[in-house]
Amino acid sequence: MEKTPDYINFHAEEFAYDPSFQSYVLASKESDIAFWKNWISDHPEKQTEITEAIQIIDAIYARLPQGKMDSEINRITAAVHAEFQNPPQKHIHSWKNKPFYKYAAAAVFLIISTFVVLSLFNNQSTDSKQLVTNHVVEKSTGKGQKLTITLKDGTQIKLNAESKITYPENFSDSVRWVTLDGEAYFEVAKNPDQPFIVKCGDFHTQVLGTSFNINAYPEINNIEVSLVEGKVKTYIQGQKSSDLYLEPEEMASYNITNRSIAKSAFDTQKNIAWKDGIIHFEKASFDQMKLTLERWYDVKFVVAKTPGIKGFTGEFKNQSLEDVLDGISFSVGFKFEISGKKVYINN
Repeated sequence: MEKTPDYINFHAEEFAYDPSFQSYVLASKESDIAFWKNWISDHPEKQTEITEAIQIIDAIYARLPQGKMDSEINRITAAVHAEFQNPPQKHIHSWKNKPFYKYAAAAVFLIISTFVVLSLFNNQSTDSKQLVTNHVVEKSTGKGQKLTITLKDGTQIKLNAESKITYPENFSDSVRWVTLDGEAYFEVAKNPDQPFIVKCGDFHTQVLGTSFNINAYPEINNIEVSLVEGKVKTYIQGQKSSDLYLEPEEMASYNITNRSIAKSAFDTQKNIAWKDGIIHFEKASFDQMKLTLERWYDVKFVVAKTPGIKGFTGEFKNQSLEDVLDGISFSVGFKFEISGKKVYINN
C-alpha cells in the first residue's frame, strides 16, 4: 500500500501540485474530498498554506484560456502516456520508483501553472512564493441576525440570517475568492485584473464588478444566483463546459443532486427583498414559511398538526413576528401562540 505523503510538512506550492489536493479543490473525486475535509479540520495550523494553495489553483482555473488549457493538457497527457508505455530503464531517480502514472496529474498541473504564472506576471519578478501570508477570516450570523461586511477591496456583502462567509485577510494579486454557506447579497468592487469568485461547494460564481444575490442554504438542494447589475459567469468547478453567463434580471439555479445548471428570469422583489427587511412569500408551503420565520426571528415552531396550506403569497416589511403570523393565519386559518422563543401552531 502506498504511504500517504507527510502533508504536515507541505508548503502552499506542494499542496497545489499534489494530485489528491487538486482533486479536492476541483471536487472531482469523493474520496479525496472526504480525506481533505477531515485532514484540514484536524490541522488548523496549516490553514495559511491551504488557503494559498487554493488561491494558486483558483488563479490557474480562472485565468487560463480554455483553448490553451486544452492544448497543454492534451500535449502533456500524450507525453505522459508515451512515457508510461516506454518507461526509462536506467538512471531512475528515487522519486520515480513509484508508478509513473501517479505523477501524471501533477505533471500536467505543473506545466499549466508555469504557463499561467508566466503569462500573468510577464516582465515582473513576482512568483507564487510571494503570495501574502494570510489568515482566513470567518464571519457568520445566527438566526434573527444580519450583517454587512466591507472587504479591503471595497466590496460590500450583506449576510442573511444563519449564514457564513470565509475569505483571506489579503487577496492575492490574481484572484479574490470567498466561500459562502447560506445567503448573501454582493456589491463587488470592479477590478478587471482580479476576478472575484464566490464558492458554494463545487458551484462557483465569477465576476469583475457587479451586484448579485446568492442563496445557498443547504435544505433547498439548489444554489440560486440572481444578477441585479453587471455580468457574471457561473460554473461547476472542474467542468469548463458548464460555464453559464448571466445578464441583469437573469438567475442561475444549480441542482446539487444532479449537478446541472439552468437559467431563467427572476423577480427582484422575491429573490432579494430580504436585504431591505422584507419577507416575501410566493406560493409558499407551510413548511417553507416555517423555515423562513424560524431563521428570520430566531424562534422554534412547535406544530401539533401542519395546516393544509396549498400556497401562500404575501409580503411583510419590518414587521413583528406576531403581525406576520396574524396576517398568515387570517388568510390561511390556524391558531398560534408565542411563548418566548417558541411558536405553538394549532388548527
